[in-house]
Amino acid sequence: MAYCFLSYARSDAGDPYFEKFVKDFLEELRGRIGAYTIDGSAFRDSDSISLGSEWEPSIERALLVCRAFIAMLSPTYLRRPACSKEWACFEWRLRTLGNESSAGLLLPLVWIPIPDEDFPTAVRRRQRSHASLGPVYAARGLRYLVKRDGVEYRDFVDALADLVRDLVRMPPLSSPPAIPDELDDPFAITNTDEVRPICRSREGIDVYELVLQMT
Repeated sequence: MAYCFLSYARSDAGDPYFEKFVKDFLEELRGRIGAYTIDGSAFRDSDSISLGSEWEPSIERALLVCRAFIAMLSPTYLRRPACSKEWACFEWRLRTLGNESSAGLLLPLVWIPIPDEDFPTAVRRRQRSHASLGPVYAARGLRYLVKRDGVEYRDFVDALADLVRDLVRMPPLSSPPAIPDELDDPFAITNTDEVRPICRSREGIDVYELVLQMT
């Protein structure tokens, strides 16, 4: 079982700074939890699904058993249905099976800064910065820290590894047998547009209808 589920937009992962962060963070986490290697410490679809396996069931299983959820927020992340679904699944698990102390198991990290007014309500209501992560991260986002590769970045990685270590030491969140067939889209536009979940296809993929409200 992976300690954490890494949720990200595929196009962001093509950035070499993204790969550097993932490697640095997992190595720091490995040392703190006493693992021999970084393998298996985090679920990432590009690394954790075997060749030839069905990717959708593998992702759902990981979301049902992971100890924590890390969302790498960016403008691209908020526009990707797969990212929205991953967030919705873990947030549903927290809401139905968690308690007050488990609310912090969903960690939104700002990879690329997003204007506050562009955050959907599901993201806006969660704390996205902390004093331990530093003021430069709060102002410029994580990618900027990785690019500079200075003391602020190393302090950030240390603080995040400490935080995730403490989270996975908590009693694990219960693992339900399955994810509901229909979940609301947490990133839905709520002012002029309406997003309605219709159903889940035979492949297990949610289908959404976007209704434009003409004014």
